[in-house]
Amino acid sequence: MRLKDAAAVMLTFFITMYSLLHFKHRDSRKLLDSSDVRRCFGPVVIEYGKVQSKVMLKFDNWHKEVLNSFGKLLNEQMIGFHREIAKVCVKNFYLMKSQV
Repeated sequence: MRLKDAAAVMLTFFITMYSLLHFKHRDSRKLLDSSDVRRCFGPVVIEYGKVQSKVMLKFDNWHKEVLNSFGKLLNEQMIGFHREIAKVCVKNFYLMKSQV
């Protein structure tokens, strides 16, 4: 596999995984987003705007942590991939040099 092809495969994988995370977050966030901040049950009025904003803040922080973890894992994989490519390139260089 050529380096360009390998990079294209990694980029496609990254875009797919990032898109999956993004769309899952967006769909989950829709459940939390609501303009309602109070609910009435007869004479009882429940105001839950503060709780809702705290839950949304925690959800956003969790999403940020997930993306950071994904980025770290991707970085580790890319570093390992680069090392393997570098080893193969060095090996091929010495093989070609010995054949001349």
